[in-house]
Amino acid sequence: MHYDVRRGVAVLTLDGPPTNALSHAVRSGLLSSIYRAEDDPDVHGIVLTGSARAFCAGGDIREFGTPAQKRSPRQVAIMEAIDACPKPVVAAISGVCLGGGLELAMACHARVASADAVFGLPEIFLGLIPGGGGCQLLPRLLGMEAATEMILSGCRQPAHELAGTLLLDRLVDGDAVPEAVLLASVLAANSAPLRRSLNLQVPDFDRQAWASERQRWLDESPGDPAARGCLDAIALAPVLPFREGQVREFQILTALMASPESQARRHLFAAERRFAGMLRAGSGLNNDARLEAARARLRSAADRASSVGHPMLQSAALANEGTRLLEEGLLEHAAQVDLLCVYDLGFTRLDGGAMFQADLKQLPVVVRRLRLQARRAPAADAAFWMPAELLCQLADAGGSLAEQDAPHRSTSADTLQTPPVTSSVTPVT
Repeated sequence: MHYDVRRGVAVLTLDGPPTNALSHAVRSGLLSSIYRAEDDPDVHGIVLTGSARAFCAGGDIREFGTPAQKRSPRQVAIMEAIDACPKPVVAAISGVCLGGGLELAMACHARVASADAVFGLPEIFLGLIPGGGGCQLLPRLLGMEAATEMILSGCRQPAHELAGTLLLDRLVDGDAVPEAVLLASVLAANSAPLRRSLNLQVPDFDRQAWASERQRWLDESPGDPAARGCLDAIALAPVLPFREGQVREFQILTALMASPESQARRHLFAAERRFAGMLRAGSGLNNDARLEAARARLRSAADRASSVGHPMLQSAALANEGTRLLEEGLLEHAAQVDLLCVYDLGFTRLDGGAMFQADLKQLPVVVRRLRLQARRAPAADAAFWMPAELLCQLADAGGSLAEQDAPHRSTSADTLQTPPVTSSVTPVT
């Protein structure tokens, strides 16, 4: 965290490359800097900003489900400190402002964005909801209809589309910080009360029309608990004060975090970044020789397993074949098998892929079912159903298949692996 005073305005710059993810260290530094500026008699306003690439791209995915995620200070405590600050706090936004970053910006008393800034709450792509107050604040600033669309779609919106709303006070070409410093000074000199987002009421809306819209989203997202969770959390905004709504919202988030659907989505999210070289721009798979051989093997396994008519056995057969691909070094990591399942074999993102499903069903159970099927199958198919040695070893050791590297992973130049996953919540849509 960088702290600089310009013309009586403290400029607090997030410093958590590459995208200023809200790790525990970043959260701690930010809250300390807010208190420092608040206590400084020579400071009359505060500007919160990031880098040209990212104001803040959200929570640190590496901390999801770990004690660090809940360590003090939590994000909502920072938002409450910003909201309660007697000095104006203005967000200066460039680049991406997503997830927890947008929640943080919404807690500020005003927002200035550069023309290249983009806003969004993409948590639904991870099977989650914006649980740091996003489902409570966005309806207060955009209205119920626009907020619901933004949260349920997860799509990014360019800054110019939000100009003229309570979400965006000023839009500028170039660096947003000078304009934000000026605005903070103007607000400090103005006797009018600051606009405190946490105390705003949701604007009037057609409740019957919103109920119809809610049902439409549910119909379009069958079996997706995150969609229902988002809608349930948004519905709290018009009827509860921010703090009460946010507590309920966080309870919904916590329940979703433990759900298999969210775990599947997060597993694929990490895999897409770790093995982005497998994927073409947009959707689909790259034309790599080893990848093509692996695809052919998995398709063949899917065809052979289709005759059994039992979804668990069909998925187990793909996990078994995927394990053989790892043993043979054709693929480097089990997550690549799951990407092939989703991009090539009809698995949904809520399924997470065959390797993920094998972990979910418990590897000892999967191994037992495969062995039973091998005994029942015709002699010509017995070897196909026999569980791979690595699968048996993991089952005996209580290991995870979906997190398994190939036993003798290649480090040659023809690797399919690309740079490691970044830490912030910026899913590919």
